[in-house]
Amino acid sequence: MPSEVLRDVVPAALPIDTWEGEAWITVTPFAVTGLRLRGTLPAPVLSHFAETNVRTYTTVDGRPGIYFLSLDAASAVAVAGARATYGLPYFRARMAIERSDGEVRYRSARVGSTALLRARYRPTGAVFQARPGTLEHFLIERYCRFYVKKLMERGGSAQPGGAAAAGARRAVRGRS
Repeated sequence: MPSEVLRDVVPAALPIDTWEGEAWITVTPFAVTGLRLRGTLPAPVLSHFAETNVRTYTTVDGRPGIYFLSLDAASAVAVAGARATYGLPYFRARMAIERSDGEVRYRSARVGSTALLRARYRPTGAVFQARPGTLEHFLIERYCRFYVKKLMERGGSAQPGGAAAAGARRAVRGRS
């Protein structure tokens, strides 16, 4: 999509990255496992939950990262903590992840909203390292998250890892 379409929802302090002249938004469903505060052990019930990120891409001071347009989580504690600490647009959702015969079925319904995601996907190839200069590298190799509270800040980084191509069968996202 043209980057101007995103300009109203991305803070002016953040440039919008493009790939071949187009801005990107991705919907990323996943399971959080082992969440904990630094120096602590994961709490059994609070450390595992489903989450969905809707994100776009930015680079600040030469550091490629992501900017969250919205985040849905099945953990009320994670939602409250991220909203209070970082001012992130987190929302509570009823979510489920089912795995069967190599396929992942993912459902999310935002509490108090019509926002809905249903997706089915499976790997279509082996795990690989994204090569620089590819769309996969542009979308995946970003280890900073940027957010704007009072001043622009940069969050911590995730650990680099591999990726696998996936084929989605159905995805639906309602409006918030």
